[in-house]
Amino acid sequence: MKRYIEFLQKFRWFIAIGLPLIVFALAFNLKYLKMDGSYRIWFAEDSKILTDYDNFRSTFGNDDALVITFQDKNGIFTKKALQSIDNITQALWKMKYIARVDSITNYQYVHGNPDEPDDIVVEDFIKHIQDATPTYLANRKNIAVNDPLVVDGFISRDGTTTMISARLTPKVNDNSDKSLEIMKLVHEILAPEIERTGYKYWLNGGPALNHAFVTIGMADMVFIPIILIASILLLLLLFRRISGALIPIGVVIFTFLTVLAIQVLLGYKLNNFTINLPVFIVAIGIADAVHIYSIWLLHRKEGSENIIAVQQSLTKNFLPIFLTSLTTTIGFATLTISEVIPVFTLGVATASGAVLAFILSVVWMPSVLLILKKEFKPSKVKSVEEKKPLQYGKFIVKHDKKIAIITTLIFSIIAIGLTKIKV
Repeated sequence: MKRYIEFLQKFRWFIAIGLPLIVFALAFNLKYLKMDGSYRIWFAEDSKILTDYDNFRSTFGNDDALVITFQDKNGIFTKKALQSIDNITQALWKMKYIARVDSITNYQYVHGNPDEPDDIVVEDFIKHIQDATPTYLANRKNIAVNDPLVVDGFISRDGTTTMISARLTPKVNDNSDKSLEIMKLVHEILAPEIERTGYKYWLNGGPALNHAFVTIGMADMVFIPIILIASILLLLLLFRRISGALIPIGVVIFTFLTVLAIQVLLGYKLNNFTINLPVFIVAIGIADAVHIYSIWLLHRKEGSENIIAVQQSLTKNFLPIFLTSLTTTIGFATLTISEVIPVFTLGVATASGAVLAFILSVVWMPSVLLILKKEFKPSKVKSVEEKKPLQYGKFIVKHDKKIAIITTLIFSIIAIGLTKIKV
């Protein structure tokens, strides 16, 4: 360990500056980082499920659709509701990526011609909405609620809820970027209708689901700065030193940036699992860094020279944090056996994060500590504080069997809940 510390001492400036520069160079690739909310991310490219589904679509056609639903408690067979349905239907027909639109207004109503009994008439179910009379609307409602092709399809049985279905062009929903574009266009269509009618429109289907995955995932990223700020404040409260907050957070940030850069280089996109990487990285990175910093600080306060304090800290912490990092890496690496791709990518990211956090903690962090030249006034830990750990240790030794039995009973009772887990 002494030779290793001498090596770090010799190249401390090179390591302290060089490693962050390497991280920032890798982080340059983050401009290519994207969020993927497509259903296809849950399967491997050679997945039999995806292959069968693609073959089905090739044979029978595409069934991906966007569904818009709204309710009018007064019934949808009013000029206000029907005009909204027709406006949305016509706008969707003109929209990119839409192959077909079906609604109660353009439903192809097939009936006989009373004036020409031999003729069969096929026409839109609702026409000339603004000129429609109450009698005409009541007649259309009566026909609709008794038509098995309409009721529970385009309208509910009570005639208060309706659905507009827009079928997508083939394979559009496979791309989350196109799904986001579709949702943007749909919201532009619905905005004037919401303002005009006051209705609340519910969206369903592939694009809406993809959009929800992406927007919810991106919303979770709001917590990243909150987590970092909270961590900095807690570290400041714990160590009462700027270096005690910035150095451990530096380990976390460099680890996080490197992990994300590796994800980009491996061709992975962020998903609803890996979007939560900061939580894991903060827990892993800070744990290693705090142990090293706290022992270094303790020895500095006791009057040790800086290089001796760093050596003592690494001597005491190297093996423990190596073992914890190793077990953490192995634990998260087991996620890579999953066939669910987001779980697999989370395993790769967190396992690599544990390794990188360890490397930064034992290479970059000691180099930075070796640069710090501020002298510490020798201080002795208060005797009361010295006694607390000893008293706690004596209590554990004295009541070891009781603690083991009680703890086992408590967790055995809690484990009963495992029998209630359902998938």
